[in-house]
Amino acid sequence: MIQKFNIINTGKLAFSFRLLLALFMPFLLFAYRMPGGLNAVVFAAIYLGSFCLVFRLCRSFFERRIQITMDKEQITIHAGKFLHKSESRLELAWDQIDEYIFQKEQYFDVVKLKMKNGGKFQISHDTDSKDDFDLFQKAFINYVTSNEIHARKGKTIYETRLGLMIAWSLVVLMVLLPLAIWLAEKDFNLGTMLVFYSGGIFFLYRFYLVKRK
Repeated sequence: MIQKFNIINTGKLAFSFRLLLALFMPFLLFAYRMPGGLNAVVFAAIYLGSFCLVFRLCRSFFERRIQITMDKEQITIHAGKFLHKSESRLELAWDQIDEYIFQKEQYFDVVKLKMKNGGKFQISHDTDSKDDFDLFQKAFINYVTSNEIHARKGKTIYETRLGLMIAWSLVVLMVLLPLAIWLAEKDFNLGTMLVFYSGGIFFLYRFYLVKRK
């Protein structure tokens, strides 16, 4: 049985650049033509609206569309054009896959395939994308577990010793950082704190879910 899945691949570097572009473009707009007499609420509303608009409009420019075909012999990955990269086609035989990992991150779903010859393949899927990634993950795992395929399920970052060290470091930092700022009598940078704590809480939550099993 042949199964096909259309997936949108978003590189982490491209996502970061897109995020920075959306963060700074509104400031360029205000610098060019800044309306007078804006209060903080109006400024925040205009900035947030501009950020969301830029972030959405430039989305397709940083995405690469991938079609994955699965049959009983292999996985075929056809990647479309992306910036300076031309179309490409990759065939991965089932019996050559040594290890696979599906890892959920704060902004991405990541799949990593490690081949027996040392080759590696990875897809970074923006969790906000509407595509077939979830269907592909389910079909891939079902196929591996229901057939005589000797691919190992690898450990996610949350299952490793490094993940344990990161989790404990985050706990210490999240407790001590506000205390250190308060003792130093400095103002909180709300934006930075929100980014840090949202990322930290997400990591600790995923770590907890893994350890609870």
